[in-house]
Amino acid sequence: EDLTKARELFTDAIKEDPKYGKAAYNLAMACQLLSDSKCTMDAFRRAIDSDATDVESRIQYAGALIESGDPDEAIRQLTEALRLDPRADVALSHLARAYLDKEVWDRTIQLADQAIAVKPQNDQAYLWKADALRRRAAGEKDPAVKKATYAQAIETYRTYLRLTNFSTPAYESFAFHFIGFGLGSRRHADRQIVYAYQRSLAFMGLCECENKLGYS
Repeated sequence: EDLTKARELFTDAIKEDPKYGKAAYNLAMACQLLSDSKCTMDAFRRAIDSDATDVESRIQYAGALIESGDPDEAIRQLTEALRLDPRADVALSHLARAYLDKEVWDRTIQLADQAIAVKPQNDQAYLWKADALRRRAAGEKDPAVKKATYAQAIETYRTYLRLTNFSTPAYESFAFHFIGFGLGSRRHADRQIVYAYQRSLAFMGLCECENKLGYS
């Protein structure tokens, strides 16, 4: 009910001032939590049209685009965001995710490493890097390289799991990461669900890598 009311208020604010970019951004976030994809996309585009230098809007819009299955447009938005702010670590990790969806493993790993270099605590970068390493290892022909790549993926998954091993409901403060990566697609958006879902992906990836290396 609060989100629905917020959507109404942000919509009214935009009617009062069509160039009110912050209202458009907040409308997009509310709509995404309400699983209203059309409203989300329209509001993000309005926010960017209102201020082409709004890096945060481009990053969040890109996350929604990735979730909707459009990594190419997400890449365009994130490339522009990084032109405006080359040290935007979340833009780098989102870009890594977009290339992961396009199955460009080396580019995913490169971008994840760049995000980690800017901010070593960027847990999403470790997750996407680990997934890319695991998938690259699966297609590797050289047994020695395959083994080394799986081993690297294991360490990367473990780093992600360590960084996200919260003893308190800390996920509640990480909407920035979760928006656009599973949260908006659920009928009743819940950060805890996304937090658990992403960690389960990491555990499954870790198990697969250990199995490939013959770990018990």
